[in-house]
Amino acid sequence: MKDVFQIHIAKTTEHVEIAFADERIANQLDYEEGLPCFYIETIAEDANGKIVEYSRSFFRGDKTNFVIERNYPNE
Repeated sequence: MKDVFQIHIAKTTEHVEIAFADERIANQLDYEEGLPCFYIETIAEDANGKIVEYSRSFFRGDKTNFVIERNYPNE
């Protein structure tokens, strides 16, 4: 975002919860309906607190490992 839009992401907030795959999510993840999956909602903000990115993601519960490292140097 910085190189293309000259936007520096200063902060991200991620909400993580366990959800159960409905028919649509199960089909997209090639997963069995009703099994647990991770639901992550991410909000990224610039230095002024303006939201510059929003995403919602689902991940299979049986094939997911999270390692989160963030560095936001202000250049």
